[in-house]
Amino acid sequence: MLVTMKLSLFQSVIFVLSFRIYATVKVSVFYETLCPDCIAFIKNQLHPNYKAFGSSLIDLQLIPCGFEHESVVNGSKIFICQHGQNECYGNRVHGCVIALYSITISESFAACSESSDNPASKEALQSCASSNQISWPDIEMCISSIVGEKIMEANEKITAQLNPRSVPTVVFNGGFNENDANQSIDDLKGVICKYLNNNPPQCRSNINPSIIVL
Repeated sequence: MLVTMKLSLFQSVIFVLSFRIYATVKVSVFYETLCPDCIAFIKNQLHPNYKAFGSSLIDLQLIPCGFEHESVVNGSKIFICQHGQNECYGNRVHGCVIALYSITISESFAACSESSDNPASKEALQSCASSNQISWPDIEMCISSIVGEKIMEANEKITAQLNPRSVPTVVFNGGFNENDANQSIDDLKGVICKYLNNNPPQCRSNINPSIIVL
């Protein structure tokens, strides 16, 4: 009986070890939809690494705002973006998608639209919504309502708290570190693995996630 109990305990330990659970790193990405550096980062760093590590290891937060800010013109509130009103439209669409859908779907949508020839155009955004099973009528309802406006205001508030000097800016585990932010622009995998203590097998692989093609 004692031998049986010891064997059962040993088997349980082996079972637990065979399903090792790694820590999770929170990655917050502050970006604009028409910023060339943001487009390059999402295409070449964020998307391939998110696909490689997955949502079980990366707790992703997307904040599409950048240097967007509110202004009042002739008594009406408007949003002004660094790259024009098309970018404000793109930011609002991204914001609504992120608010209404899972982060996995939202990241895939963002990567799709940022990889298009005109990332903030209605055609590109609608096409990427369709390819990710996102209801375009629901997104249009969101962006044209007070809901979309409140989402933009919330993203602006979060961004203002960080007050980034440039975009994209990447924050890990809720605390800004300039060295990590700078490294992540060209080596997101390296920073992620540092926070995960190089434990996941993805960190020990010599394969560069940026070779992953959409």
